[in-house]
Amino acid sequence: MYEKINVHVVTHTHWDREWYAPFEIFKGRLFSLIDGLIEKIGKYPDFKYFMLDGQTVVLEDYLEENPQEREELAKLIHDYKIIVGPWYILPDEFLVTGEAMIRNFLIGQDVLKSLDVPSMQIGYLPDMFGHNAYTPSVLRGLGLKAAVIWRGVGDACRDTEFIWKSPNGDEILTVNLLHGYGNGAHFGKSISETKKVFAKEIEFLSEHKATNNVLIMNGTDHEFPMYELVEKFSSWETEMKINLTHSTIENYVDAVIHENPSLKEVYGELKNPKYEPVLKDVTSTRIYLKLLNFEAQHLFSRYVEPLSAYLWMNGKKVNLEEIKNGWKLILKSQPHDSICGCSVDAVHRDVESRLRNSIELGSSLVAKYMREISNGIDVNEDLGIPILVFNPYEHEKNSIVTVEVIIPSNSFYEVVDEKGKKCESFIETPERAGFLSELSGKNYLKFLTNLSEFQSTSTPWNLFFRTPKILTFKAKLPPLGFKVFFLKESEDSKNSEKASENPDFENDFYAFHLNDDGSFDLKDKVNDVFYKSLNYFEDVADAGDEYNFSPIEGDNPITSLEQHANIISIEEHNFLKKVNIELKMKLPKSLDSSRKSRTKEKETVSFHILYKLYRDLPRIDVDLVLNNTVMDHKLSFVVKLPEKIEEVKNDGYFGMVSHPSDLKIYDDSYTEELISRYAMESFALLEEDKSKLVVTTRGIHEYESHVSERETKVNFTLLRSVGWLSRGDLLTRKENAGPPIPTPEGQCLGKYQHHYSFILLNNGDESEAYEKARDFLTEPVAMEIGKNREKKETLKIPEFNFDEGNFLSAFKISQDGRSIVMRWVNHSKSESKIYVESPLNIEIKDSNMREREGERIAFGKKIALKSAKGKTKTALIRLGRE
Repeated sequence: MYEKINVHVVTHTHWDREWYAPFEIFKGRLFSLIDGLIEKIGKYPDFKYFMLDGQTVVLEDYLEENPQEREELAKLIHDYKIIVGPWYILPDEFLVTGEAMIRNFLIGQDVLKSLDVPSMQIGYLPDMFGHNAYTPSVLRGLGLKAAVIWRGVGDACRDTEFIWKSPNGDEILTVNLLHGYGNGAHFGKSISETKKVFAKEIEFLSEHKATNNVLIMNGTDHEFPMYELVEKFSSWETEMKINLTHSTIENYVDAVIHENPSLKEVYGELKNPKYEPVLKDVTSTRIYLKLLNFEAQHLFSRYVEPLSAYLWMNGKKVNLEEIKNGWKLILKSQPHDSICGCSVDAVHRDVESRLRNSIELGSSLVAKYMREISNGIDVNEDLGIPILVFNPYEHEKNSIVTVEVIIPSNSFYEVVDEKGKKCESFIETPERAGFLSELSGKNYLKFLTNLSEFQSTSTPWNLFFRTPKILTFKAKLPPLGFKVFFLKESEDSKNSEKASENPDFENDFYAFHLNDDGSFDLKDKVNDVFYKSLNYFEDVADAGDEYNFSPIEGDNPITSLEQHANIISIEEHNFLKKVNIELKMKLPKSLDSSRKSRTKEKETVSFHILYKLYRDLPRIDVDLVLNNTVMDHKLSFVVKLPEKIEEVKNDGYFGMVSHPSDLKIYDDSYTEELISRYAMESFALLEEDKSKLVVTTRGIHEYESHVSERETKVNFTLLRSVGWLSRGDLLTRKENAGPPIPTPEGQCLGKYQHHYSFILLNNGDESEAYEKARDFLTEPVAMEIGKNREKKETLKIPEFNFDEGNFLSAFKISQDGRSIVMRWVNHSKSESKIYVESPLNIEIKDSNMREREGERIAFGKKIALKSAKGKTKTALIRLGRE
């Protein structure tokens, strides 16, 4: 019946830690699974291996309450009876950063090191909802042998293996699970029925095999092994005329590599739903999780880790467990059923709590590190109240700094730098309830002064009975470094705020006109382009579920274009203008009982919009507070370009990803609609002959483009309100994607804070897009350091200068606590350099994302490091003696 091929059977389970039930419910079943493995695996000599789903968090979950089994479980892993790793959790690939993927691996390895057990060396990614274009770069950077994936390959390759390439050329051998990770699961069937499943799948795979090896994945979601099954293999292989082996994925990959096959090449993002749904609209489900997740990742990778690295460089004690625990809270929120928002309501209450806890922990660490760094900064307090500013951006920055200060209300102040030069500034009184009330949202790092004092003062009671001020000032900041400014009393009582009733604004880059409906017209003065009605809102019905959007037939979008917005206030300072408006839209309350039309009953959805307009910057920032009061709908803000663009581009882990600007395919051959709706990390680049615009967001990941002959329309999803985990009646997907469970909290009623920016570019290339987007996202942090400061030895802080087009990805203490890890990406069009100048000799060694130590590449006080075009580079830094 068959050629005598080598059939590798991998017995495993796929462990969703939380999904259609909360973690604590699934944990009980996990305990039963691992208890069973410990008890039974040695009783079945033919049962050689069991793969525990490529993630190590399950080991932590089990051993936390079963410490008595630690030695026995570790022995089974050490003896390769239970196969584990390499990840901490199995993540979604589009809602996490590349750095989060790397931390996921590193912390997963830490768990295994603590047990002194080996790790699988395969990038096992079996059930992600499509795959990121730069995942090959991550897997290669981690030194993994191969990838194992399902979903999204489509017709790019129907072979069992291929070579997968990132846009920058990084590549990795990839196992293509054509029928998924459960193509040999028993699903509770008898051994004889499972044999038929094997036979049918072997026949199918024999027609698609790239070598003389095929892979049977004997397991599925939360499935226990059928231990006695393997005893039948010897008779089955005689009957089927095959070699049937109880195996591991790593053994299978080794067998494929041994044959040295010539494999097809597959490029970039894998999100084609022809053969299996990729469930693409999870990028906007439960938007509150996406917003928190963005802030948590950004907080740890751009603030917590760099600040801790500077302390460590100077021999200061840093508790790495605090940082690791913060990342664990984030990572436990990033499995696809968790961060994607496609679980029951109870699960997402837990996810939200973990993310908020990570932000609270990270904010506390930033306050502590800033205070400790201030103790080693030389300050001339005769100049005034010292304010320490940290610029996490890797390039010199003319920035706007916002900081909480404690000053009397009856005095006037000005800001000066270390040379006494005056900085433009203004002071406001914040509107908030208490001194620790802002530890969420975008403003969590604006209140470090009080947080630091709370950590260090002898009694915190008095902190509740004072009203801090919010100081905003312009400052020129060194790249990835520190600078001290001073707040001092001024004889000038003139307020920088100017009275104004005109919401319009003009600078050297653009002319801004506020429309009556709250949108704005924008004239790009550099490229001579006129954009009309930017940032209007559009609402459509959504009869879908937590996985997929589904329209209703005959639905017409409701827009804000004919609404009237009220101007609440206009503040005009020398370098910043704020236009605060309110807009209200009447929207249908929900779908009706038929789910085929929207109700006639309507509710008011309100939008509080703060436009920030800068004298010296080519951008318009938007702070939006949206109060959602209706259900079963999708709401977006809209950008229209005055020309047809062929491609839309967005950022991926370590570079740009291009997509067709107008795409729609859905017929009987597809499992799910294929449409030009895409996932971005932080920004979308909208660029053609005339248009040069980048839209940058903090936690909005979904955008959709459509074109006509004369314009391009792009919608950015603000929220999606749905009330079901899964449904089987969608117009955009063939069947259920999960159990049909009501999820009323998925309707996302309540207030949401969004922060995004419209940024005009000059030439519109990748390097410029990253520069402007990073400038918006990576804001400086500052803290008043006059109180409770303990002067200590002056810190030795290296100076960094990055060539244009080079951007930092990581600056952290290595997992082993022996080095500083610096990773950067060259987005320029040629080889370039970064420069390091240090008061002490520094040694720099080559490394990879796994943080393995390579050869020395530089030593001294002045060093230049090369980086290749489009590539990601990792190095280890150690400070030597003067």
